Amino acid sequence: MIERTLQAIIENDMFRGKAIVVIGARQVGKSTLFRMVLEKKSEKILRLNCDEPEVRAMLTEAGTSDLKLIVGQNRIVMIDEAQSVPGIGMTLKRLVDNFPEIQLLVTGSSSFELQNEPLTGRKYEYHLFPLSSAEICATDGILHLRQTLEQRLIFGSYPEVYSHPEESKRILMDIAGSYLYKDLLTLENIRRPVLFEKLLVALALQLSSEVSYNELAQMVGTDNKTVENKFEVLWNKPSIVIPRLQNYKCVIAPDFSVFVDQPKAVNVWNIYRNRWVTSYMQSLSIHAVPSASWGNVDSFEFCFDGLPRNSIIAIGHTAIGKDRSYKKLYRMGVEALIERKRPTKLLVYGAPLDFNPDVEVIYYKGNIQKLRQL
Repeated sequence: MIERTLQAIIENDMFRGKAIVVIGARQVGKSTLFRMVLEKKSEKILRLNCDEPEVRAMLTEAGTSDLKLIVGQNRIVMIDEAQSVPGIGMTLKRLVDNFPEIQLLVTGSSSFELQNEPLTGRKYEYHLFPLSSAEICATDGILHLRQTLEQRLIFGSYPEVYSHPEESKRILMDIAGSYLYKDLLTLENIRRPVLFEKLLVALALQLSSEVSYNELAQMVGTDNKTVENKFEVLWNKPSIVIPRLQNYKCVIAPDFSVFVDQPKAVNVWNIYRNRWVTSYMQSLSIHAVPSASWGNVDSFEFCFDGLPRNSIIAIGHTAIGKDRSYKKLYRMGVEALIERKRPTKLLVYGAPLDFNPDVEVIYYKGNIQKLRQL
């Protein structure tokens, strides 16, 4: 079994007066990680699986006296899939505050209630992702790491997928079904899962293209308000997307649109969101290519702030239409970007440019036509 990097860190954090919370998608090995940690412990252990209805009911709004009966003489309490319990944050707070002698170990398939205010200052929180190259290399050696590279690039590095490569596709389908339907659809109270699945396919085929709610609505057969609401589910829950992005060598930072007729405050906010998300992705070792966007000439005063100099920068070239003023404004934006940031290359997604900028251009074309054929 491959030893996880977090194991030594968690072992060092044991019995220091705080809960240890491990967040991650299903099947990345959260429960297995805790089992490996607990193998070395002699203390009495209570294991609670919140997927079981009896356990959920018992922990929901449990008072201190109820928790005392639950904990008993156990020194270590492990709560698995804690996000299934309504109000779990307050229950965990009571456990930490009233039972300082026990060590609380908590897993969750998403942050949800676990990241809320009640546990502030009372937890060590870690995110567990699929197996890293360093973890595989440390256990199986660099030769095996190289031999399995193609398999991992295609199917990822979920522990079970890595251990059973001949069943990779079936295992991934099981994980996706559990993750999308059991967690996301249930916890977000999504009432039309078929529509949501179509939306996910539409977004997947629109990678690196400008997202239009109206266009997506036409593709999946609904109205743009419905699409907007479901798209916000993904935006508001980055933990849903990040584990998948870490399986790619490179991604283009999301383009939060800046429009000519949009209020300046909204454009500034969208530029900020772009820079923040790019920085967040890069902090998680995701190779995110910075992306630029702009509105009218006045937006040039802020829309390029935060972009690196002498680097590859991505720009979208879609929905320009036949309006000459828009084309002129777009070209002015490209020229201003080149002058201020001196990019080594421009990665252009969407339609080809109708002019030749003074920098090397690489084109990436989104695969929208495939979606229309489904």
